[in-house]
Amino acid sequence: MTRTARPVDRREPRDRGAALILTLFATTLVMIVGTTILTVTVNNLRTTRLSQDSGAALDAADAGLAQASAHLRTYGVGSIACSPGCPSGYGSEDNPTSVALPGGASYEVWVEARAPLPAHNPGRYVIHSTGTAGDGRRTIEAEVAIGTRPLGLPLALFAKSFQGGGNGAVFQESIITTGCVWSRRHINISGTDVAYKIPAAVHSAQHISTSNAANRNCGPSNGSIHPPACSTDTDYRFDQDAAGGPLGSTGCSGAVTSYPEFYAARDLDGDGTVDVNGSWIRDEKALRTLFSIPEKPFTDTQLDTLRAVAKTTGTYFTTASYTSGQIPNWSAAAPHLVVFFDLEGQPTNQRLVDLKDLDGWTRPAGGGCPVQSLVIVIVGGDARLNGNHDMVANLVLTSGAPYGYVFKANGNADMIGTIYADQIDLTGTVDISLDECFVQNLSPSLVDTTLTLTNYREIDR
Repeated sequence: MTRTARPVDRREPRDRGAALILTLFATTLVMIVGTTILTVTVNNLRTTRLSQDSGAALDAADAGLAQASAHLRTYGVGSIACSPGCPSGYGSEDNPTSVALPGGASYEVWVEARAPLPAHNPGRYVIHSTGTAGDGRRTIEAEVAIGTRPLGLPLALFAKSFQGGGNGAVFQESIITTGCVWSRRHINISGTDVAYKIPAAVHSAQHISTSNAANRNCGPSNGSIHPPACSTDTDYRFDQDAAGGPLGSTGCSGAVTSYPEFYAARDLDGDGTVDVNGSWIRDEKALRTLFSIPEKPFTDTQLDTLRAVAKTTGTYFTTASYTSGQIPNWSAAAPHLVVFFDLEGQPTNQRLVDLKDLDGWTRPAGGGCPVQSLVIVIVGGDARLNGNHDMVANLVLTSGAPYGYVFKANGNADMIGTIYADQIDLTGTVDISLDECFVQNLSPSLVDTTLTLTNYREIDR
């Protein structure tokens, strides 16, 4: 008898379905968590990259700020006088300066003249800089203040004494001296002083005289224009010296009401005594304080810097002799020049620099106001303005007597600019003037180029 095998009962465990569901759930959870982690990671990477791009863009914008500041230090504000409507470059809002940086970043930068020089001193300018890097784009604005006062130099004709004579004329510029002025009637001064915004005049810490300098006697008993406080000669109405006086109740009272900073009664040093009042100036200290004139035109460091600048252009001389070919002419590509004569130690008869051979630094034909500055520094020597010569320059003679003398200017010399010397002789037919274009184009080598950052902001934050 054959026995049939009984079928085996192979029922699935009751928890098999639950395990499958748990497995699927776990797998799904792992996938979700993985996807989430991946998404978070990608987002974090993207955020990191965007953050890096943003940081790089901000760095690029800061680089634009630094570059614009360097441009202002190098070329001054004359190059952006047309801001914001300049055709292109640093003064153009529509077509700003654009620079590509290593690594793919770049910036665009332009400078807005909010309260420009010379109408405002210091002038206020806003540097707009936009940096880009990858997907990052950052824009910053920085407001800077730039003063016009050269390093230790007044924007005037300054010396320890002046001698007039002939037909010398000074236009839109003042004469400032710590000593005496002789032959005042032969110094024709007119116009409004461009630098100080007052009527062009003579300002002396001692006396202004109509007498000549033959006996070197300068005082109230020798042709002094004061007293009275308000001179009877209208050409001297705004002159100031140690023999002047209050103008409030005189025919010159308009000077006090119109220009109180220079003609009203003022205590300049806070010691309780008046130092300036109308046509009267107490002494040399008061004069220097009133016009912000230090004891020396340059510090030793500043002189060394000017020497170094002149050496880079081959215009550093240790003798008074030179040829016009040794000094490059003005050009738009090289608009600024320093010429330095270092004459200490030279024989006495070899210390006179005749500037008539310094050609090529007049105003270019065609008018306008080009970016242009020439600085002539003479250490241990004298200078002569002679011979039908036109020049636009700052002339600085740093040495005291017996040197630092600017000799009589014959031959219709015509100069736009300033002079700093120990003595200046205006005898002859020289014409010296100052204008807005000159003030706008002060040499970068003279101007205190430390920009004062008054406001920095990220305008996209």
